[in-house]
Amino acid sequence: MRTKFTRMDVEAAREDIRNHTLAPIKNDFGRLTFQFSEPTAERALAACHLEVFERLLESPLEDFVGQLEGYMSSAYPDPSQTADVWEKLQAYRATIPLRCGPLAAGLFVSHVKVALTILKSHQPAGSQDQQFASPHRLLGQ
Repeated sequence: MRTKFTRMDVEAAREDIRNHTLAPIKNDFGRLTFQFSEPTAERALAACHLEVFERLLESPLEDFVGQLEGYMSSAYPDPSQTADVWEKLQAYRATIPLRCGPLAAGLFVSHVKVALTILKSHQPAGSQDQQFASPHRLLGQ
C-alpha cells in the first residue's frame, strides 16, 4: 500500500534536503550529481526509520513514556482522547518498521500499551483538556 503524500509533505521534505543535505555542496553541478535515485532514497529513509525505532525501543520506560507524552501533547489537541483512540485502534502498529523482527515488534507494542496505561491512569477524571502528568511523577520518582 502506497502512502498518499500532500503537497506540503513533499515541500517540507524538499526544503529539508535543500537546506541540510545539498547546502554544503559548493555548486549546482555537484548538487546535481549528488541526487539520490528513488530506491536509494527509500532505503535511506527506511534505515533512518529503523534507527529511530531501535533507539526508542532501547530507551528506559520512563523516557519512552516521556517521548509518547511529548508527542501526544504537541501533535494532538486532546492528548487524553488520543490515548483512548490509540488504545482502541492500535494505529501505532503502523510505525513498526517492515524489517523489524517479531520480538522487537511485540516489545514495542507492549511498551506503547504500558505507556498509554500510565498516561491515562494519571489523568484526572473529566479533565480532557489538561496535559499529562510528568513521567517522573508517573513512575514514582
